Amino acid sequence: MIALEERILAESKAQLLRDDAIELLCYSFAALGDTEKAAEYAEMAGSINSSSEILMANILSESEKSRRNQMLIIQLLPLLLNAICLVESADWLARNELVIKLLDTVFEGGSMKILTENAANAHYHCARIYAEREDGTKAKYHLEKLAECVKNYDGDCNSEYGGALFKDYTVVSPVVIKNTEETLKETYSQLLGSEESPMFDRFRETEWFKAVEKEICE
Repeated sequence: MIALEERILAESKAQLLRDDAIELLCYSFAALGDTEKAAEYAEMAGSINSSSEILMANILSESEKSRRNQMLIIQLLPLLLNAICLVESADWLARNELVIKLLDTVFEGGSMKILTENAANAHYHCARIYAEREDGTKAKYHLEKLAECVKNYDGDCNSEYGGALFKDYTVVSPVVIKNTEETLKETYSQLLGSEESPMFDRFRETEWFKAVEKEICE
């Protein structure tokens, strides 16, 4: 693969192909432990401000510009959420709570569509941390929010996003890339188990925890 991508850079003038080649080469060399070579290719990439998504969101007519900026927000959010999770200067709880706050603010408590998975993950980690700190009230809150995420997420990427920012915005032929074939129910049914999350053992006989399990597992 590396040989093919390097050939694309050497021979192709198609910018999209070159961009994809640079991205794959960066991650390939990083996976092989050659961060110096990965960084060399990363330096060849364009800046965020010169990406086609940013440029298109700012040069079109007003009506199309609005839609392009709605699209841009959706495209940037996963990158921003990932960046927040990787900043180690803030503790893990603070990072996950910020992810939740950002998503709730942008979508005003409405549908987050595929990003519901990010919210569910953040609520799960917050619940684990508060359970370890023996803060049952906050652990309960985040587990109930996790159950809400699982209940509301059906994988339908054609439903409308919540919030005023996305009024009248629909996704045309969305492409969703998932890291696993498991459903949200299957993922968190396993993660809530005692083997994966022993910190919840003290709550397992409570009515509210049983309700969370029922909501997620059934």
